[in-house]
Amino acid sequence: MFCGDAPGFGIVAGSKQPDAAWEFIKHLMTPESLTRVFLAANSPPPLLSMTSSPELWKQNPKIADPQLLYEIAQARWKAFRNNPKMSNWSEAWTAHDEELSLVWADEQPLDAGLQKVQDRWAALLKEADIDPDAN
Repeated sequence: MFCGDAPGFGIVAGSKQPDAAWEFIKHLMTPESLTRVFLAANSPPPLLSMTSSPELWKQNPKIADPQLLYEIAQARWKAFRNNPKMSNWSEAWTAHDEELSLVWADEQPLDAGLQKVQDRWAALLKEADIDPDAN
């Protein structure tokens, strides 16, 4: 599960209890739940409305300079952009998993595995349809 900087929350197709899953996601995304995660792990919440003032950072006694952290977060969000969506993302992730699984199994060196991932991704990017709205 991702709390801060979450790539997204969702319920898988065919879930046996989609209503319960939805209630759980709603619970995780309440300001109270997200504040508890922030206080425990210093992970800023994915709800921008919660990070629009320095008050959140002032609640956390582990942060030496709450105003500075607030300013850094504001600068980060100002420069933030979503990664482009590509039509063959699942194939790219499969290439990543296949090559790095061989590295973890000591069946190929790390540098060779990373190069193979890079080569496979470069080929996939040439074939991909990229969502222009996300750039």
